[in-house]
Amino acid sequence: MGECNEYIEKVYLSPEVEKLIKSIHPEALQDDLRQEMAVALLSIDCEKISKIWASNGLLGFTIKIINNILN
Repeated sequence: MGECNEYIEKVYLSPEVEKLIKSIHPEALQDDLRQEMAVALLSIDCEKISKIWASNGLLGFTIKIINNILN
């Protein structure tokens, strides 16, 4: 589980995710969105997170999660 948390932390802190979240207005929603994204990622089975990470897809997967939250 430790490695999955590291992968999630890397996308959580990634410049791409930061830029996307900073583009959301009103600004008050940004922290909530970041937390919902983290909860969604943490609720996914570690094995699945590891597979997505290994295929270099976790950032894109995370961006899709954010877009789904927004829609």
